[in-house]
Amino acid sequence: MALQGDNLWYKDAVIYQLHVRTFCDSNADGTGDFAGLTQRLGYLQELGITAIWLLPFYPSPLRDDGYDIADYTSVHASYGSLEDFKAFLTAAHARGIRVIIEMVLNHTSDQHPWFKEARSSRENPKRDWYVWSETDDRYKGVPIIFVETEISNWAWDPISKTYYWHRFFSHQPDLNYEVRKRLELSYPGTLLLAEANQWPADVRAYFGDGDEFHAAFHFPLMPRMFMAVKLEDRKPIIEILQQTPEIPDSCQWFIFLRNHDELTLEMVTDIERDYMYDEYAMDKSMRIYRGIRRRLAPMMDNDRRRIELLNGLLMSLPGTPIVYYGDEIGMGDNIYLGDRNGVRTPMQWNGTLNAGFSSADPERLCAPVISNAVYGHQAVNVDAQERTGHSLLPWMRSLVQLRNSSRVFSRGTIQFLNPSNHRVLAYVRQFAGETVLVVNNLSNSAQAVELDVQGYKGYVPIEMFGRNLFPRFGNLPYLLTLGPYQFYWFRLRRI
Repeated sequence: MALQGDNLWYKDAVIYQLHVRTFCDSNADGTGDFAGLTQRLGYLQELGITAIWLLPFYPSPLRDDGYDIADYTSVHASYGSLEDFKAFLTAAHARGIRVIIEMVLNHTSDQHPWFKEARSSRENPKRDWYVWSETDDRYKGVPIIFVETEISNWAWDPISKTYYWHRFFSHQPDLNYEVRKRLELSYPGTLLLAEANQWPADVRAYFGDGDEFHAAFHFPLMPRMFMAVKLEDRKPIIEILQQTPEIPDSCQWFIFLRNHDELTLEMVTDIERDYMYDEYAMDKSMRIYRGIRRRLAPMMDNDRRRIELLNGLLMSLPGTPIVYYGDEIGMGDNIYLGDRNGVRTPMQWNGTLNAGFSSADPERLCAPVISNAVYGHQAVNVDAQERTGHSLLPWMRSLVQLRNSSRVFSRGTIQFLNPSNHRVLAYVRQFAGETVLVVNNLSNSAQAVELDVQGYKGYVPIEMFGRNLFPRFGNLPYLLTLGPYQFYWFRLRRI
């Protein structure tokens, strides 16, 4: 069954991103599959997420983690069949969970039948489905993404004796496309997302007048949340959000603590990038391209307070939040696995063999489970945290539930307060008559802050997690004290 209702659902969503390959194995072959994912939908529903984002699962040579797609209309045999996917989709919809899949319209694999036809002859009908050139000197100002492996955005095709354009790897030729109108006519409610790693002002054009892309990633915000916590200063977050332009009412920013599985550092200065490397990726094996390949908990040194603070920022700043699988239990990473595989290890369901991910022999697993003393599956797993009311998982469930309780976080305006204490980030979110005050201590020590709330004189702040009333706002600046990395969400009411 298909989900009906609000075509702006993506504005209010809480998205959970996962790789089918490493989530749950149903047939003991060591690789996750759609049947296994279907079995775990109850867990995701209880977490409170409203959409599942699936990393690519199509047939592929797997030279780029599945983003090199060879067939958009089928499922990689390792993950099951197309019927398995349909069964999963029906089961997800029955639980009120939408599904986001990556069409990856930017490029295909060079093994895709379209490209094979396009390169076969300059007169082929599919020739103009890709971008060709007699020379490699067009679009010279476009930067190369993977500077470690590519020397140009053009690659020579020995079959058609011309160059083809590729923004990613040379085995991924770029497509020409115009898709939004076709998608909306054929599949109302479909989301078209721009993964444009650019400054917000440059991304604004992708939205058009609300008639082009529905949503776009806010890449520059991600590293600045980490910078603000490490610097104990609100300035990086405020500056980038003040530089973010207004977008059409029907459009939305998507925000995250890592893009898929990487903390990309393209939208920072060279000095800021070096700082981030020094603070979060001292070991060079933790770095990939212009980014950091680590999970949230290890980057936070497994500090529960900082993990909670960053998730609180994710859920309360403007935009639709994306949670990466395993972050809700504080999973670790394995930096000794190549590429991004270090943050794509099997989901840790329990403390048994293979973390409950698979009943296959450990040698058959698609990736080894984390087994060290701090983040190993014996210590960090769903089963153990469900038995402990004060563990990270129940706390994340309550956070998501609170986020889902109001549209003020997903659709509301934001107004920053400017207290003299720069270690405190405070802002007011407003929507449809509802007002929420968010106060974050970015410091590892207790802080006091005086907030100018004259505009809300007479209001009573109600702490949203415990539903406790705090003293009424009066004529004087409002004094609050916060413990290390503590944050408050207050619903402001006239009582």
